[in-house]
This record gives sequence, C-alpha cells and structure tokens, in this order.
Amino acid sequence: MGIEKLEKLLEGREEFSGFDQEEIAAAEVRLGVRLPESLKQVYARFGRTPLINGANYLIPPRYLAITSGFLPFYQNREDTYWWAYKVEKLEQQQADIYGANEKMYWVYVDEFLEDFLLKQCVLQFPQYLFHYQISSVSGRLMDVPLQGYFGPSKSSDHPTMDFSIRWYWREDMSEIACLIREEEEVSRLKVYTRNEQFFLTIINDLNIEKWELDCYKAYDKSPLLPFSALRFGERNLEEFKIYNQPDGSWLYENDDLPF
Repeated sequence: MGIEKLEKLLEGREEFSGFDQEEIAAAEVRLGVRLPESLKQVYARFGRTPLINGANYLIPPRYLAITSGFLPFYQNREDTYWWAYKVEKLEQQQADIYGANEKMYWVYVDEFLEDFLLKQCVLQFPQYLFHYQISSVSGRLMDVPLQGYFGPSKSSDHPTMDFSIRWYWREDMSEIACLIREEEEVSRLKVYTRNEQFFLTIINDLNIEKWELDCYKAYDKSPLLPFSALRFGERNLEEFKIYNQPDGSWLYENDDLPF
C-alpha cells in the first residue's frame, strides 16, 4: 500500500513538504533498523506538511528512538499517547501499528499506515478538507446502511473496549464517513463530503433528522483555503528537542510542533 489516498485527500488543500532522503537514511543507520517503506514514503512526501502534523504529529527522523521493543513515530502534543511499530516486525512487508499511553501499554491500532494517517487528518482537520459535515448521535444502536454509498467498510478501529469505529470512504476521497458504536448502545455518525448533493441525499436517505443532532453544519461553498493560509506563524524545527529517558519516558525542551 502506497500513499495515493493521502495525496487525493490533501490535494489542493496543502503544498506538500517532506524530509530529505539523506535524513531518513541517517535515522536508519543510527537506529540499526530498516524503516517500513510506507513510513519512508510518508516522511519524504508529507513529513513537514501541517495537515499531517496537528495535535498529533510525526516524530522527525532525527528524533526517532527505540523504547521497550517499539519504535514510536507519531504522538500527540500533550505527550500522553504514542503510535509505534514493533521493532521485531519492521522487516515484514506490512507492519502493524500499535498505540500506547504514558504507561507504555501497547495495543493494536491499525494495519496500514496510509489508512491510519488518513483518519488522523480527517479527525483533526475536517474543516480544511470538506465543505459539508454531519455529526449526529442516536440513543439506540442503529444499523446505518452506509454500504450503499461507500461499499464495504474500509477499516475498523477499536481504541478501547468501550467503543469501535467503522470507516467508509470513496476511492477519490470526496466523501468519508465513520460510524462509532459505543458500549451503551449509542451510535454516532460522522459524514464528511465536498459535494452538496451527496450531503443533502444522505441526510434524506438516512433520516438524519430523526437522530438527535450534536451539530449539523453546511460550510461556506467558497473554495477551501490551504491550511497553511490559516496558520499562525511558522514553527522552527531546530527548536524542537526530544530525549528518550532510561525509564522509557520522554522529555521535551519545549512544546513546539516539528514543522
């Protein structure tokens, strides 16, 4: 699996920027491991792209460090959650992604890096990627027929034992949906689209009005601005320092994001 879906999702929203191949190769030499090809492609193509690096962001190659048999490559800004590969599985053609909190208890998260990052972008920056959004909740578990619009679900998440997320998307990334099923028999539906007709059709067909709406938004129809046009200044990568401590914890010199 490559990075085609990410390119389609971010096309026109952001000017892509990545890390030099020499820096990625130097990280492999320093760590003594070969990074997954998909991760190297992401670093080279999108590594410095703001829409990949928001509240959760890629750890720059020069700061990658192995800890307790895992290689964290993505983390949140609050320093409370990391996503990583198992070092022993790095040589596999497709290495699974694991997540852990500050207690470093690792659980399986996703199979494909591209799908993982695609979902991160959608959840962190929906307003920059789609004109229209639906976010609704039902008090009972509903069998929402999303397959008729998207085909079979493309990916599933089980972040905790309390709920699961089923993801749907079109191959051109023009429409994306996620259905969140909670333990207490509550369903949450989020739909993101760039097409007004699809937006109105799915509201009508799925009887969205009968759901208890958290929010219902039709964004301005004017062209979406690139995310970089809405940023507040530039971050200096050289100011961002990360250290791996003997006890497996992480220490930061400051909280600047690495882009």
